[in-house]
Amino acid sequence: MQPDLLAACDLKNNVTEKGRYMGTPALVIEVLSDSTRTKDLVTKLNTYTTSDVKEYWIIDQKQEMIAIYSFKDYEVDIYISCRNGDTAQSYIFDGLSVDVNEIFENLI
Repeated sequence: MQPDLLAACDLKNNVTEKGRYMGTPALVIEVLSDSTRTKDLVTKLNTYTTSDVKEYWIIDQKQEMIAIYSFKDYEVDIYISCRNGDTAQSYIFDGLSVDVNEIFENLI
């Protein structure tokens, strides 16, 4: 998988000699596009659920919403959908939050 953005907390022993990260990220963020929509919403969600990723954010520009999935024991533990007026907040990283309005206010 090649996510749009990730937070890796397990760098020790998980980076190859060529600098390639081979571990499991704690947080993955995907920005949906028409060409990757199904893959991001279905295939990657299933993969991240069963691969020890802790949290998965999906930024949907068409719906102007951020979906946040938190996983526990290889299942979805928490799901929340954040829209304009909301603050999207991480369940695993204290202090990581974003004003949803700021993400979508300058889209064309």
